[in-house]
Amino acid sequence: MGVRERIQRYRTTGAAADLIRVEVLVPKKSRGEILSLAERLRNEYRCKKPVRVVNAEDVNDRAKLMIHRLLARRMASEPGLVAQAQDALGSRHIEGASAEYIDEWKRLLSLEPNELRRIITARTDNMYRLRVSSPLALVADIENPDFRRRIWRKARQGLKPHGA
Repeated sequence: MGVRERIQRYRTTGAAADLIRVEVLVPKKSRGEILSLAERLRNEYRCKKPVRVVNAEDVNDRAKLMIHRLLARRMASEPGLVAQAQDALGSRHIEGASAEYIDEWKRLLSLEPNELRRIITARTDNMYRLRVSSPLALVADIENPDFRRRIWRKARQGLKPHGA
């Protein structure tokens, strides 16, 4: 995103939203007083403006769903991804995973590719639970911090503030 686009976003949806630029001619010696008054008015307005708070768990669930949608697309062109996930599930210890959890993933990874892609992108309580420690995410090379930050930011954008 370019500088101009960031400035535009700041003015329309960011901290400058609902504020306008004012230019007036004032005596030189009053410049500091006017700027101080403008700063005080801006700060008072921002303090009264409601803060957008979203539930972090909802953001994480949505981010994991987005990642699994990307993985579902990759599975179409990289059929070996499922085999790698199966190997990872069998050879790696998934932190906090119960035998039941591992069995569920083994069953899912044995499904036809189209069915698997449909299920891992489903918005069900069971899939929200299973996506927490997905073997697909272990092998998909999605550990890039910039990528993960972008996904988290996108996931946060679409959510309603908590209690709204």
